[in-house]
Amino acid sequence: MKKHLITGLFAALALTANAQSFKEWLDPEINAVNRAPMHTNYFAYESADAAMQGKKDQSTNYMTLNGTWKFSWVRNADQRPTDFWKVGFNDKGWNNLQVPAVWELNGYGDPIYVNTGYAWRNQFQNNPPEVPTENNHVGSYRREIIVPADWKGKDIIAHFGSVTSNMYLWVNGRYVGYSEDSKLEAEFDLTPYLKPGQTNLIAFQVFRWCDGTYLEDQDFFRYSGVGRDCYLYARNKKRIQDIRITPDLDEAYKNGSLRVTLDLKGSGNVNLELLDATGKAVATETAKGSGTILMNVENPHKWTAETPYLYTLRATLQGSNEVIPVKVGFRKIELKGDQILVNGQAVLFKGADRHEIDPDGRWWIVYHAYEKDFLNLGRQTLLEPVQITEDGWLEAPLGRKAEEKIACPIPLASEWKNCDRLKEFRIGLDWKFYKQYEPGRFSIKDSMLMLKAQGSNPAESSPIMFVTGAHGYEMSVKIECDSSAVAGLILYYNDNFYVGTGCDTQYRYRWRRGELKGKNKYREFGAIWLRLRNENNIVTGYYSYDGKEWIKEAWGMEISGYNHNTLSDFQSILPGLFVYGKGKACFKEFQYRCLDSFR
Repeated sequence: MKKHLITGLFAALALTANAQSFKEWLDPEINAVNRAPMHTNYFAYESADAAMQGKKDQSTNYMTLNGTWKFSWVRNADQRPTDFWKVGFNDKGWNNLQVPAVWELNGYGDPIYVNTGYAWRNQFQNNPPEVPTENNHVGSYRREIIVPADWKGKDIIAHFGSVTSNMYLWVNGRYVGYSEDSKLEAEFDLTPYLKPGQTNLIAFQVFRWCDGTYLEDQDFFRYSGVGRDCYLYARNKKRIQDIRITPDLDEAYKNGSLRVTLDLKGSGNVNLELLDATGKAVATETAKGSGTILMNVENPHKWTAETPYLYTLRATLQGSNEVIPVKVGFRKIELKGDQILVNGQAVLFKGADRHEIDPDGRWWIVYHAYEKDFLNLGRQTLLEPVQITEDGWLEAPLGRKAEEKIACPIPLASEWKNCDRLKEFRIGLDWKFYKQYEPGRFSIKDSMLMLKAQGSNPAESSPIMFVTGAHGYEMSVKIECDSSAVAGLILYYNDNFYVGTGCDTQYRYRWRRGELKGKNKYREFGAIWLRLRNENNIVTGYYSYDGKEWIKEAWGMEISGYNHNTLSDFQSILPGLFVYGKGKACFKEFQYRCLDSFR
């Protein structure tokens, strides 16, 4: 008996060790450990009325995990904490970070955008499944929560909407599991680990890169962290585990059908109701247990991209208060010959990427447009903000023809516009450092940006750039700097190519093609205004002693040969600020505008 107990104990210990090897991020054979099976995107509400409202964040079955977490970030994977998941761990020295939020837009690490190739291509040779340790950033998260007491007796599931590139999860000091797949939901059954009505510790760890990153060679903004909503939800022990709905139309594209496949945890009958957009029932069926049932609908409204009419299929397990609503549209997609048909009609597919990159939580799409007359460069990459309509569809203010002149992705007025850029100063879509982001280098007070000097030239200063998609623009700023610092405006492509105008307490400087081309002494007023103008790819500089009367510099530079479409790094020339040397510089009255000829 004793021998059997000891053997069983060692077996359990071995199993635990295997489940928590911390080599999963390097093992192509492992995509998940203890992750719940993938299922249709749905939420189970506590009543038909709640399902009709369709607001899961107001459901009694829902608890958000969004909000403030204790957070620790390290640059290299071998520097990550290994005991932070313990209940007694002291995290008082950690920072706070919101969830969801990507690291690079919140001061941790470097934003990366590459067209083709892996994000590590400049530091690590591809050798699947090997992944670099150096510059493989790791973020560790901790938060205490109180799970509703009335969830006792239910199954409690954790939902992580998008974690890049992977995650390890612990609850109350116990290892739960692991997941890769950065843009897919990861769910874990936390029922054995949580204590309803009590304080619970949730901890997880995220790597910038893992073996799965080899599947992400694409035209994409490469960000890390938690990109979408995270929450807990409660389910009845006996429930609809999954529901899959396949719509179809008959050969005349008139009458419709729904093939509904159900997977139940337990047994029972399921009531199915199909509701139109007004909430009126147009079809009902009863399914007996798991399996497939067919629902027929006479002459339903047809779904098209131009008329995206949606019905709601409502599923209720008899004897349960859970109600699952699923949006569905009737359409038939076919390939006949070389032509794709939707409801018997030929369609033109218009492609776009979805990028969740805004620190305010907005969605953006990235799309490619083509211009006839702009430098003959062809494809231009643009951003558009996306709104979610009342019926749940994404809507963007697109519609321009590719051949038309392309406007700035963030509309700006033709007149000078302060934009509160030095009041709501953000690293991300508004500003970004070219090299390493260092939060201690800058501060904002009373609409003044204080920036510490770094390096011995504009390139070494890690310039901070204003993010814009405009082709023609000008910007100006008032500068006061220490005697040992040089500060100014810059149009920056890389360390070898930039255009700039700057000053210290005695001289004005100018740079062309990454080289200092001259300096001129100016009247010592303590402050000077500088301006850079990019029009038709001709860059000119200006200066002023009062911010009103401007003097044009006797130099200019043509930059039409430098663009992300002509050089291998696939990036644009961006305008911004710099300060190098010693001490710091104060930037005031930053202004920016697009030029009318490029609107």
